[in-house]
Amino acid sequence: MVDPLPDMELEVHVLNGEKYKEVCPDNTLLNSMQLRSCIIQPNHKKPLLKRESAMGVSDEARIFLPVENGQAPLSDLQCTTSSEALLAGKAPTFRLLVWAIDRTSNHLSHITYVVSESFVVATKRVKHAIKSDIPSISDHVSKLVHIGKATVDKLQDLRQAGAEENMDVDLPEHLNRVEKVGQFRELVERTEQSSDLKHKLRHLLKLSPEKWEEVTQHALSAVVPDFRPRVWWAPSIGGGLLFACKNGAVMADHPLAFVHKDGQSGA
Repeated sequence: MVDPLPDMELEVHVLNGEKYKEVCPDNTLLNSMQLRSCIIQPNHKKPLLKRESAMGVSDEARIFLPVENGQAPLSDLQCTTSSEALLAGKAPTFRLLVWAIDRTSNHLSHITYVVSESFVVATKRVKHAIKSDIPSISDHVSKLVHIGKATVDKLQDLRQAGAEENMDVDLPEHLNRVEKVGQFRELVERTEQSSDLKHKLRHLLKLSPEKWEEVTQHALSAVVPDFRPRVWWAPSIGGGLLFACKNGAVMADHPLAFVHKDGQSGA
């Protein structure tokens, strides 16, 4: 990026990600009118974007990017509201638009704009509702696909749910109340040995054969939580760096200690 011309500014907007996908399915360049149709107009009470510093923020709360040495950082930008609060649908998306405008706020179409990848700004409620791609056995059972609130309620007492449907559900005590993914996986493994139990559970949980197959495969893919530390050895110096892990993901930015081959360690 080169430094902007004296009569040009870079402005940031929040786009409706779903509308942008409709208008631009093939990632082609849009004209000014098409781009403006995707811009989310901020509520008069609160702008959609803010900066930690006041630099580049106009009196109308418009966000401009100051360019220095060919760079315009975005790291201090913050969204002030969730995408679900503004847009309809499940986990609707935002995108960021950076375009060049003149002093009268007209888009300079001869300078190519930039649009970010889509992203979701979620509330805590939405974050907790997101299904894990690869669940952990210690996750709540609601993290599995097709397991909603009604299904969770029935899993709280399967025998009682069966009695309400005039069904006798024969399960060990620890599987009558299913709260964790690991318990559901054990339940699935039992149904593989009993077609009668599988039929009853599918009926109780209101799952079609296709949805049952998907939820069982999701449960069977669950992994055991892995918090074991890892060491990266450097043979040339006779030691290595020790890192903490969370669910198998190495916390690479914060090594815990330097470990010597003889078993000693140093901070």
